Parts: sequence; C-alpha cells; structure tokens
Amino acid sequence: DPSPRREVYLEDQSGSGAGEALQVTELQLPVAFFRLEKLAGGLERYGGKAVRQRVMQGSQAYQSRSGKENAEWFRGAMERLDLAIEDEGARRSIMNNCADRFPPHRIQALRAEYQRSGDIDGLLQMMRADRTLGDLSWYEQPVRSGNIIYVSKDPVDPQAYAKATDSLEKRSLYCHCSLMRDLIRSGETVSGTYCHCGAGWYHQLWEGILGKPVEIDVLESVLQGDDRCSFAIHLP
Repeated sequence: DPSPRREVYLEDQSGSGAGEALQVTELQLPVAFFRLEKLAGGLERYGGKAVRQRVMQGSQAYQSRSGKENAEWFRGAMERLDLAIEDEGARRSIMNNCADRFPPHRIQALRAEYQRSGDIDGLLQMMRADRTLGDLSWYEQPVRSGNIIYVSKDPVDPQAYAKATDSLEKRSLYCHCSLMRDLIRSGETVSGTYCHCGAGWYHQLWEGILGKPVEIDVLESVLQGDDRCSFAIHLP
C-alpha cells in the first residue's frame, strides 16, 4: 500500500515488577484510516451536511490515488473549508479533532502530578527531562513565559534532518505529517488551517492535564515555508 502512513506507538510494561522495562510497539496505519472520518464528522458538526459534502467531495476515491494526489486533495479540501466556514475558531476545532491520539496514560500521569503539586513549571521540567521516545521527549522542550507555554516540534527524522542541506528537503524531514512531505519537497504550501491538526496534539495534552479548555496558536509551520513548527499554548 503506497499511501502515506501514520505511526502509532503502543506502550506497555513488559512485566508486573516496578523495574520492568517499558516496551514500545510501533504500528503504521494509512492516514485515511482515521483522518477522513474525523474531518467529515467535524465538518458536519460545525457546518452541517451541506458543508461536509462540499468539502469532502472527491474523498471517495482516496484509497485508489497516490500519496501525492491525496495530499493535493487535502490542500483543496482546506481551501474549500476556508471558504465554507468563516469562523476561524470552528475551523481550528475541526482540524484539532483530526490529530493523532496522545497516549492517555501519559496525560493521566501528568494530570495526577499537576493535581498533587499545582506547579506548572515543575511539570514542564519533567516534560523536558523525558527521554522515553528514543532519545527524544514525548513533550519536546516546552518553556513558559507568563501565561503562555511555547513549544516547537522535534524533527520527525532528526538524523536525516541534521544531514540534509537543501532547505526544502530539511523542511520535509521535519514535518510530522507524512501526507504533506512530497508537497513540501515540491515547494508547495497548504492553508494554515491544516496545521491545527498538529495543534490538536497539544490540545489533548494540556486540556487533559488542566481539565479546562486551552487556546493554541500555530506560530510557525514548515507547510507555510517556515523552518520549524512552533505553537503558543495559552493557559486558562
């Protein structure tokens, strides 16, 4: 199956002892497996059936097209979405819901720690110290300034990213959305609405920790021609 794929990490303790190692199993599933269904559901929720049909036109042929063709379909879908729904907040919510699922047990552990200590800065220090995703952190390197937490994604392929010299290739090796990498290599851009899918990853984390809604701005995006993807998480 040549379609773009998403990585899913399933974590489990290999035994019952406290000192047992954590096992991480990687699964790869077609992007269409989850994103089209979530996109359609969000469109109907915020725009109704007519908007869903308008934005999703052509999605029925998704499985028979190449990855590049599907990326082009998503680019067109974002253009149709921008025209169909004027409310930026609604567009953000639709795409937030398309994000990969953040491991629930990690959110629960951080929520328990926050409820115990009430210390955001201590929580951020724990996140930065995490090294359980290879040699990287599940939470990247978040920093707080006043009421805003700033975070930039790590490159999806750090080793290849470090070796790449072409700017387009570096951006494609940075992007966490496998669907969009060919478009980046071609020098093409996609509506910034699409990147609120990536922001949805942080929505799950921080709304789960705090138990309250948070607002997240996409500050930079490799899909928009920037060198990295960065976000501002506004604490309630």
